[in-house]
Amino acid sequence: MSTVTDINKLFYNLVHNLGNIYDDTVALIAIFRSPLFWYSRTEWSNIGYYSGDIVHQIGYKPDDYDPYTHPN
Repeated sequence: MSTVTDINKLFYNLVHNLGNIYDDTVALIAIFRSPLFWYSRTEWSNIGYYSGDIVHQIGYKPDDYDPYTHPN
């Protein structure tokens, strides 16, 4: 909850993990455009994986975040 309520951590996660978020979004778009989307259990599983990964990238506490340390 501390990450979700702190706008600085959310912004840090968003910017720091933007590449992974972009890759997951592209994969989700490819799944939704697939004609086998409605019939494949694997596609539905992948939707859950990529959606969860996006939430994880944005919402979880970053390992290397320290607001009191400034780079020199």
